[in-house]
Order: sequence, then structure tokens, then C-alpha cells
Amino acid sequence: MIRFHFTNSFTLKNKRKIKNWLKDTVVNEKKKVGDINYIFCSKQHLKKINNDYLTKNYETDVISFDFSNDNISNGLSRIVQNTGLIGRWHKIQNKPLTICDTAHNESALKEVVGQLLESNYKRLHFILGFSNDKDMESISKVFPQKSEYYFVESNVGRAMQKEYIKDMFQKSGKKGVVCNSVNEAFTIAKDKSENNDVIFIGGSTFVVAEIL
Repeated sequence: MIRFHFTNSFTLKNKRKIKNWLKDTVVNEKKKVGDINYIFCSKQHLKKINNDYLTKNYETDVISFDFSNDNISNGLSRIVQNTGLIGRWHKIQNKPLTICDTAHNESALKEVVGQLLESNYKRLHFILGFSNDKDMESISKVFPQKSEYYFVESNVGRAMQKEYIKDMFQKSGKKGVVCNSVNEAFTIAKDKSENNDVIFIGGSTFVVAEIL
């Protein structure tokens, strides 16, 4: 899938035509289109990415990352959390600050939770749902003890039962409530939150898709 993302006021015209041209180019090169994300940002933002992740303290016109290499893809997973990628560290609202992210394995969730813990907040609220192939015993230990938890189940066949998620989190000392849907959980979390709280929605791409 080809996606365009913007961290400033820049707008791209004829997106559909450009996507079709890119797809045709890939096919002509006898390759397959996977996930391609174009992020349009300021020179300052580009310089910061160069400095933070490529140890280059200067501006470049373009930065590209090859997703076929595990080491580079791990670096990319950290970069997109600081960009405007939809579904990756995607801000929904400011008061309370509400973030969603499609990180769904233990290592990626550690990165996301670590970033949340560094933010300025009074209380953290986690709206979480997972696919049924996840190791909940390990994943539940990634999340902090003193937080509010809302457990959900996405509308896909491979979603893990929300009651099971609640039980596994409870075994690691984190209590929460089961909600009928992602939107219901978001409504409850907002009602319980103050402006200086942080709400996080994630655990599964399907959970994030229901709120965006």
C-alpha cells in the first residue's frame, strides 16, 4: 500500500494519479508493491531525523529506508513514531492528549510505552486489543502498573477475546474494565480523563483502524 503523510501544511495534488504511476513503475521493474510511506516534512524535521537516526548533522532532500533489512526496519519503526504517519504515533486530540499506534509485538510496544512514560501526564489510560496469536503473558508486563486499562476486541475473526486480555493483565497486577467496542472504551476513557491525562489506543492494527 502506498501512503502519503504530511507533518506541515503542504498538500499533494493528484494523489491517485501519483499512486498509480508509482505502482506502474514498481511493476515495470518486476517488483511487488509492499508498504511504501512518503512523509513530507520541513527541512528542520528532516535534519532532526538525520541527526537522531543516521548520525548526520545536516539537511538532505530525501531519506529512504529499505524495509527488507531487519535492522533498518527496526530503526524505521522508531522513526515513524516521531512523524505524521497515520496509525503510527498518531495524535487524535490534545485535551486530553490521545495517541494511537499500531505497534503490536513486545519489542515495538516497549518503544511506544517508553515514549508514553516520558511524556508529561497526570494519568495514563490504555485502550488495548490484540490479535489471538500474541503472547499476552510477555506483552502484559510491558505496561506500567499505575494506569487505567480498557480492554477491547476488534471486529475481526482473529481478535483475542477481551476477557482473556483482562485476565492476563490482572495476573501481572494491572486491573481494568472490559468494553463492548473501541469507541465505547474511548468514550469512557475521555469521561474519566482530565486535560493533562494521556489516552493511548493500540495493540492491534484493527483496533486503531476502528478509531481513525
